Amino acid sequence: MQEILQSIGLSPDEIVVYEYLLTSGARTAGDVSRHTSIKRGTAYNVLGDLVARGFARQFEDKGVMKFALEHPSRIREIIESEKQKKEEAMHAFDSALPALTSRWNLVYHRPAVSYFEGKEGLKKIYEGIINDSFDEVLVIRSPFDAELLGQKYYDDYAKRRADRGMRTKIISSKIADARLLEQDKEFKRERHYWTDMDIPAEVDIWGNKVAIISLQNVLLGTVIENEAVASTFRKLFTQIWRGLGEPPAHQDDVPKPEPLV
Repeated sequence: MQEILQSIGLSPDEIVVYEYLLTSGARTAGDVSRHTSIKRGTAYNVLGDLVARGFARQFEDKGVMKFALEHPSRIREIIESEKQKKEEAMHAFDSALPALTSRWNLVYHRPAVSYFEGKEGLKKIYEGIINDSFDEVLVIRSPFDAELLGQKYYDDYAKRRADRGMRTKIISSKIADARLLEQDKEFKRERHYWTDMDIPAEVDIWGNKVAIISLQNVLLGTVIENEAVASTFRKLFTQIWRGLGEPPAHQDDVPKPEPLV
């Protein structure tokens, strides 16, 4: 029982009082103090906390204030409520993290660098792009990512990215087919082609972040959060983008479709 109560967040003193009320029924704070190791002043505080959190209730009986436990099913409601609050707090934190990190970088004068390994690490980078929700993400594709996470994942990622209002510009060495070009309209994508570009790493630029993802041998991603670095990569991307042409006009020139980010 103690392990269960501890797992739902009760302190040692709260566990003692809870177990006492569970076996003794409604009692006064004086009863709790006399029959447990809890001092009288502490007993009032602990009982008040149990009431405030919804584990117990307080009522008057013949002019005496007593405390009784709520039905055990109330614990499930409390857990679900706290879980929802934590999820809301995490969502709020994710939304605030870019601003907090930017202010931290400004004060401490250093870029934030994070490393990610493997397919799950790659997914974390992509999820980070979605969660940051900037207006635009710039992508320099590598031909080595074909089928890396599967077309279904890439389509879902692109859709969720577009649902957040993010536009995407892609520089690719391979030319997409008609189906993927049609998806560009839905997923708010533009693309230019550098057909002889054979780079072993992908580059993603958004907000004040740059992700460099090595796709050969060991799958390793590095995310640099620094305004100067992001601005430099963005300017390089823009210069390359301006110098590249549009897709070929004939489907006969279109190779096998590639997964798109």
